[in-house]
Amino acid sequence: MIFTLTDPTDSSVYLRFRLRRWSSDVNGLRVSYVDVGGNGQSQVGCENGRYKFNERGTPIDHTFTATMNKNNGWNTDAVNAVPDEKKFYVTYDHETMEFKTQNKHVAHLNNLEIFETVWQGFPSGKARLSVTADEYSAGTANFCITKVFGQDSEYLANNVLVETDAPIVNVEMSNDEMPNGQVGYAYTIPAATAFDYYSGVCDVRATVYRDYASATPISVSVVDGKFTPTSSGWYTIVYTAKDGLGNTAKETRNVYVAEDLGAIAVELPETKVTEATLGVWVPVEQATYTGDCGISEMKITASINGESYEITDGFLPELAGEWTVTYTVTDYIGRTGTASYAVNATVGDTLVVLDEIVLPQIFVSDSKYTLPVIYGNEYTGTSVNKHLCDVVVTDKNGEKTYKAGDSFVPSVAEN
Repeated sequence: MIFTLTDPTDSSVYLRFRLRRWSSDVNGLRVSYVDVGGNGQSQVGCENGRYKFNERGTPIDHTFTATMNKNNGWNTDAVNAVPDEKKFYVTYDHETMEFKTQNKHVAHLNNLEIFETVWQGFPSGKARLSVTADEYSAGTANFCITKVFGQDSEYLANNVLVETDAPIVNVEMSNDEMPNGQVGYAYTIPAATAFDYYSGVCDVRATVYRDYASATPISVSVVDGKFTPTSSGWYTIVYTAKDGLGNTAKETRNVYVAEDLGAIAVELPETKVTEATLGVWVPVEQATYTGDCGISEMKITASINGESYEITDGFLPELAGEWTVTYTVTDYIGRTGTASYAVNATVGDTLVVLDEIVLPQIFVSDSKYTLPVIYGNEYTGTSVNKHLCDVVVTDKNGEKTYKAGDSFVPSVAEN
């Protein structure tokens, strides 16, 4: 039988231990083996002081083959291995990370002499148990659960155990992070997820109310995950999740909606490059802005002749003329603010080399080398012409000119 404890919030984290019948366990001769391993670890057990990997493991006093006879007794030699008396159980010490079965050592899960990695435990502090069987000869493998939450079968026959824990709802924004809204602008409801330790992932439904805390809250329509306020004031987003047993959880987020938040003002940086040479990098500083609803992003573009290019900290002009650097701020509810300035780009007097030149740190005399292919760019104002560079090599034989990409053999009299 295979017992797997899996972290309910991360299925890649697990601890697995196996109870395996010994091949000589006939007529209840009560020998079974146990091994253990976490995610990233092999299954390991210990027998006579030696660790066994993916083998039998740690032997214990237990049988799979004992069966009941007609007189409610255990047949043949199994009388010495009554399951109610010879139970399989395991223990785990969180401090030493030792795993035991029937008080016998199986493995320390932090022992790097037998494991490649240390098992880190369950991040959530909880685990879900699953039980499977393997290598059985019958059509099915059956087992009986005799206790739930420490209660035996008699208690379970007369009582109903109900799980009452509600799901956990997580909203991607806290109340303090919620941006403001403005009348007439669609407001995107922040995403939320819900998780239940028994049911797993749960669906989340979001509803919106105006004056939610009042005696007469007003329901607001939600379309495609957005709501559009028609008046100023406080709005509340209510997230509701329900698990498989009907336990319900709610989480709320409050949004203040103004009649008019005012315009978004973008202030250009103090340092601006307004004259540039083609082929020479033009740095662009970040702008500042005010008046957004609380969450926004800024996009910077450089444009010429109707073509626009998104940039971050600068651009390389290859066309002569007036370039426009534009800052566009878009806030959470879709309002925008812009500012721009011009950069006049002209043709330079010399070729511009943009390729990175990479050469060996050391040349060996009388050995053959190939020069990297490097071009010089000639900017005409409307196009770029590439010219293969000349390379001048000076060694003991004097000075010689090659084309980039040629091979040469350097020669020196001494280092």
